[in-house]
Amino acid sequence: MKRTSHMNLHLTQNQMRTSAGRLIARSYNRLFFRKTVELNRFDWEADGYDYGHMVKSALFAPEPMSVFVPVSSAASRSFSGILFDNQSERDSDDRTGLRGQGFQKAQSYSILPDLMASGTFRTFTLVRHPVSRFLSAVRDQIYLRNSTPLRSALGKFFKRDATDDFSVGEILTYVENTPSHMVEEHVAPQWSLNGAGRIPFAYVAKAERLQSDVIRLCEMGLIKADVVSTRGAPNKLGGSHLAEELTTPVLVRLQSAYRRDYELFHYT
Repeated sequence: MKRTSHMNLHLTQNQMRTSAGRLIARSYNRLFFRKTVELNRFDWEADGYDYGHMVKSALFAPEPMSVFVPVSSAASRSFSGILFDNQSERDSDDRTGLRGQGFQKAQSYSILPDLMASGTFRTFTLVRHPVSRFLSAVRDQIYLRNSTPLRSALGKFFKRDATDDFSVGEILTYVENTPSHMVEEHVAPQWSLNGAGRIPFAYVAKAERLQSDVIRLCEMGLIKADVVSTRGAPNKLGGSHLAEELTTPVLVRLQSAYRRDYELFHYT
């Protein structure tokens, strides 16, 4: 019995020492990050990023020089799915390695910044042209499946069965009349998923120029990738069979609903 008690006490002391070390590391990371922000915040804020808020909301890891910041789970999945060539035999290993190098998907956009992508300023995300992204979401979440998160959200919003047919116009009505942070993430404005626009432009990869951006992110040390996909970028109007539904009035509504995405990420 005494041996057991001694072992339990020993474990507790080890845990305390570990906790103390982690606390010191977090404090150091926070201090370093704050100093970095102070040096760059005026330039960053000139680009439209609220780094004052980021300092308050960011979480800090115990690993050396690691900072946690928001990345949407949809962007995480898209990036890991597009980054590596699906034909590669090492595909699954590469994806695991990617996450191990500062790339973790958040489980839900609604609880950011509690769940973060981590790394030594390995803060990056993937954005896509608003029209292409919207149509792909409609295709994948509505046309091809009867049970999806987007269908569930639309069913609750319109008080209808989630398996009903939902038109492009109805989906836009849902986006237009729901607070940005509460919109289902597949059709939510990208700025609201990407830390409310607090990720520097240099750390944003565009799907339309994915290969060159991946190389740039690797050179910056934000990610490490041995195999880069040779697949082309998505069609500008991914889900082309839906593009015919984009009459001028509907397109105007879409551009209005995602206006900040167009402005922040310089889409036309």
